Amino acid sequence: MTHEPISKALIDFGLTDRQLEIYLFLAKVGSYTASHLSIASNIHRTEVYQILKELQKKGLVESTLEFPKRFTALPFERALDFLIKSKKDEVEYLEKDKDRLLSLWKSIEVRKPETSSEKFMLLKGRDRIYSKISQMIEETDNEFWIITTALGISRLETVGLIDAIVKRNVQFRILTSISSENMATVRRMRSAIETHPMLEVRHVEFGVKLFPRIVIKDGEEAILFITHKEDRSITRREDTGLWTDCRPFINTLAAFFEKIWVDSIDWHMRISMIERRLRCAMRSPAVNVLSSDPVSIVVDKMVENDIGAVIVTSGQKYVGIITESDILKRVLKPQRNLEATYAEDIMTSPIVTIEYDYDLTDALKLMQKKRIRRLAIAKNGTLIGILTERRILNAQVCPGLVKISI
Repeated sequence: MTHEPISKALIDFGLTDRQLEIYLFLAKVGSYTASHLSIASNIHRTEVYQILKELQKKGLVESTLEFPKRFTALPFERALDFLIKSKKDEVEYLEKDKDRLLSLWKSIEVRKPETSSEKFMLLKGRDRIYSKISQMIEETDNEFWIITTALGISRLETVGLIDAIVKRNVQFRILTSISSENMATVRRMRSAIETHPMLEVRHVEFGVKLFPRIVIKDGEEAILFITHKEDRSITRREDTGLWTDCRPFINTLAAFFEKIWVDSIDWHMRISMIERRLRCAMRSPAVNVLSSDPVSIVVDKMVENDIGAVIVTSGQKYVGIITESDILKRVLKPQRNLEATYAEDIMTSPIVTIEYDYDLTDALKLMQKKRIRRLAIAKNGTLIGILTERRILNAQVCPGLVKISI
């Protein structure tokens, strides 16, 4: 029914497709009742009434007073003039009201929604990672935390990051593994670190495969090293780190750090433990009995030497150990004859030994693993003494070790 170019033009004046269809029909054929319009346009009569009502409001359709009403369209030329005038009036109104509308616009305050700035960035290469860590150290306001490996602390010193840390007057906490392989580095760092009033270093034990490497700045940024295995080289430059400012992720890393920190030991104590080898705590020489000796002789030697254990030998070999507990459980409790029961009958075999130049931590670990309280100390295959848990923890033998937890 409608002509497309005219329809498009009139739509721009704010008329709907149905309004255009009714108006153009009336403008071409003359007056019609609503019922006839419904039939001619195939539009439901209720909707036709609503369309005619809207067209009357716009001044494009008029109605007669007769019953039923007949509707007549405003001539197209006059309708066009009317629509143009309406548009001009709208533009004129906007121009006159422009300043007021701009003033209202400036007065409106809208709070911007907080957008997430959480980012993750992959850092490839040790140079790039340490460069980022250096930047983070420089930008630290309150605290900087580090978990690194025995070799990691040596690398930090090599690239100058320990010096950078010492120069900053903020809190630093470093968790690392202090061992014989990085003792030279630790000794070099010791005097510099001890001049920093807010720098704490503690020792923690991790397996190589499980040792995480993490840095956390002000609880706002973190780098998690994600290399698959610990690199045993100081000079190689390969490494991978994940930098992020994602708060939930950083909070998880910080909680992990806090838990490990509580369970760690002071680095001075760890250094003391390494420097004080087993020979400082062992009882030497070891008291021996023959495997063929009766238990009565074993008891006599324990009483004479005021000791709680003896080593059992057979020929040139060390074949077992007898403790006070062995005598109580295997002889006195079952009421066996001390003369008719021999050392080989009640000894514990084989002997658990450790080399004399190991440190005290290694000895404690071995005791825990084997669930024993005594170790035989060997030097080049020869037993030279016995180490007890009590002697390790005896402050008179090795001062400063009484706080060790096992």
